[in-house]
Amino acid sequence: MVTVKDVAREAKVSPATVSRVLSKSAYVSPEKRERVLAAMRKLGYVPNLAAQSLRGNEPFAGGMLRGIGVIVSSGALRFSHEFFAPILDGIHMELKNQQQLLAFSRQIDEFANDPWLLNLLSPEACTGLIFVGCSPYNDKILTQVIDWEIPVVLVEFTYKGLDAVIADKRDGMRQAVCHLVSLGHKRLIYVGPRDERAESFEQAVLSAGLEFGDDSVVEAPFSMARAYEVFRGVLGRKDFTGIVAACDTVAIGVIRAIHDAGLSVPEDLSVIGFDDLLVASFLTPRLTTVAVNKVELGRYAVRRLIDKLEMEGSSGTITICPVHLVVRESTSPPRT
Repeated sequence: MVTVKDVAREAKVSPATVSRVLSKSAYVSPEKRERVLAAMRKLGYVPNLAAQSLRGNEPFAGGMLRGIGVIVSSGALRFSHEFFAPILDGIHMELKNQQQLLAFSRQIDEFANDPWLLNLLSPEACTGLIFVGCSPYNDKILTQVIDWEIPVVLVEFTYKGLDAVIADKRDGMRQAVCHLVSLGHKRLIYVGPRDERAESFEQAVLSAGLEFGDDSVVEAPFSMARAYEVFRGVLGRKDFTGIVAACDTVAIGVIRAIHDAGLSVPEDLSVIGFDDLLVASFLTPRLTTVAVNKVELGRYAVRRLIDKLEMEGSSGTITICPVHLVVRESTSPPRT
């Protein structure tokens, strides 16, 4: 049976372009459209109705569903719902603003549990995809998408040259470290995973002329309970006064560990979070944190995907969304 990839090969275009011709999208030049139609006539291509039936409702354009699919990390929603839910809100808001159809919204675990759903990722079932918080361990799905050459934008992670939208972790860590240094702190530690935030923290500390050693990073997952347990193990050290957490959830675990050890925030130790979740302003003390505009991350992702649909070309563009420090009550000058 002749497939979209066969037509794309004959017309010397991407499978995504063939899909847009089938959906009568305005995002294809007349010259490419004619090449695709000629290839279809030559090969006797018949659209795959099975892919269309996955959706099961209207509207269809030219017999084909025309819409954008959204796939979100199951773990992200489970453990960081307050961070990722606003990103999804931003995606839905901008899709509506751009008059784009949401073809489907799924959690990535659904594809592993039901391989038949992989048909949703074909150029015949969607015009573009947005992946939210799905780390590169989902190689099978991302590899299939790359193979199909479907326009893709990732949110809050990067993968093999695909377009991505991420918060500016480097500048966020710089702002956090600079704030603690301005208060007079000279020995800082980071609590969280060894990832881009940890690397950015190290660069910020060294740029500030402060000491950075192997014990400057306290490795902990994005978990309140685990951060609490891990941090209790380092509280015997008295050589640091400022703490930068990988996220607000980790910061909450750190603050609880400090209080349970008979110490206080910020009198004994200053703590800075990252993300500015709603709970940050309701803690005692209220949490100083790096604010990420989560809704805008979703909006950026849709805009970037629309740009890709309108202008075929190279991938790998990383859109960096600005962040800013929100100073509250969990930081103060160190004890003299």
